[in-house]
Amino acid sequence: VSKMLGVKGKVSKTAEFQNAVITPKTIRVQKSGKVKESMSFPNFKFTELIKEDIWEDSDLYNQLAPKKFLFIIFQEREDGGYYFDRAIFWNIPVQDLEEVQIVWKQTKETIKKGVQITEVNGKFKNNLPSASENPVAHVRPHGKNRDDTYPLPDGRELTKQCFWLNNTT
Repeated sequence: VSKMLGVKGKVSKTAEFQNAVITPKTIRVQKSGKVKESMSFPNFKFTELIKEDIWEDSDLYNQLAPKKFLFIIFQEREDGGYYFDRAIFWNIPVQDLEEVQIVWKQTKETIKKGVQITEVNGKFKNNLPSASENPVAHVRPHGKNRDDTYPLPDGRELTKQCFWLNNTT
């Protein structure tokens, strides 16, 4: 995308994008028409997230509501490669933002009550909101590996997590 726009470095760091409060996001669409991946946001620190009291002042709200996104869409070809298809501007709809708020609240409550961590077939699972629980957003790991962690309020460590917009929305 940087090459397409003739920009050196990250497009999101340019003065034009920062001044216009535009966040570029690359989206790959499979041959079937399904968006390949959910959209991630920056990791959150568990101990900081639970201190957020007002949705409109939260980090997540401010990553979504006031911003305009530039979706750069790449479509899968028959041979499995991708080509640039189009770019569109997008703002999160109010009803989707309300669903994200529900996930934000559930995540805070789960962290406050104590995240349940279980091991299933060598993989660690937790009870933070999953993609199947909400039509718009969920929480899942976003660390480099299982050792890339943040502390929970109770002192245990958990792989870094972030909020995601589901690839079904």
